[in-house]
Amino acid sequence: MIPLVAVLAWVIVAIVLGTGSPSGAHTVVGPSGPSPACLPSSLNHSASLSGTNLDVSPEPGTDTANPDTQISFLGTPVTNIRDVSVHGSSSGSHSGQLEGYYQGDGGSFVPEKPFVDGEQVSVRASVLQPGGERVVSYSFHVATPFSTASVPGFPDPAAPPSAYQSFSSEPSIQPPILSVTSPDLDPTAGDVLITTGPGPGQYGPLIYTPQGRLVWFDELPPGVNALDLNMQSYEGQQDLTWWQGRVVSLGFGYGEDLVVDHNYQTVATIRA
Repeated sequence: MIPLVAVLAWVIVAIVLGTGSPSGAHTVVGPSGPSPACLPSSLNHSASLSGTNLDVSPEPGTDTANPDTQISFLGTPVTNIRDVSVHGSSSGSHSGQLEGYYQGDGGSFVPEKPFVDGEQVSVRASVLQPGGERVVSYSFHVATPFSTASVPGFPDPAAPPSAYQSFSSEPSIQPPILSVTSPDLDPTAGDVLITTGPGPGQYGPLIYTPQGRLVWFDELPPGVNALDLNMQSYEGQQDLTWWQGRVVSLGFGYGEDLVVDHNYQTVATIRA
């Protein structure tokens, strides 16, 4: 009887797979037509500018440039880049400044006004190359950014009093308490640089001593997050850097990078 039951079970499975259900009432309907094009036909673009040793940004042929983008040239001193002309199919000609990079290997044309969503932008410039000066040109398309204005951010509940510290000299700030349960194995490791948020309590970048004593806290407005606090070299100085903005989902947000000197004064703001 066991082999007979097994055969019967396989017959039932074959019927279900062939009809979609034991009754045979369910049928699979094919696609009604081609899906609409939601992505560009080509996604991979090279930043290399044909016929030169330069890389440019936005990349030639890209469809995803930001309306606030700059036009960047990398691979030659900015003094070798002349007569930059930028024209948008909807916004017209763009005037701006050509600013060199600190490390001396390129420069960016910074337009005085943003581009228009969805337009094509044409770029033309004279570039001094090893074989002589030559005129280069390329184009790219500006994307239409998805608005996140109506997307709610992460909840920002108040932290319990046991989780934060307060100060008579600055009663408005409530930085979190950092408990050090064991000392750093490297006594020269230096201070602890961290950020808080999203989550309960006030958001912002913080610096603690290795023992957990607060050195500095920059309280941010409600809903504004700070991430990735670091020390970096900027124009020969050791400065603090972090990303600051609004997080609307894990791994996604919009904001800017800040560079702060040893007096905690902002010396530069970088927008992607």
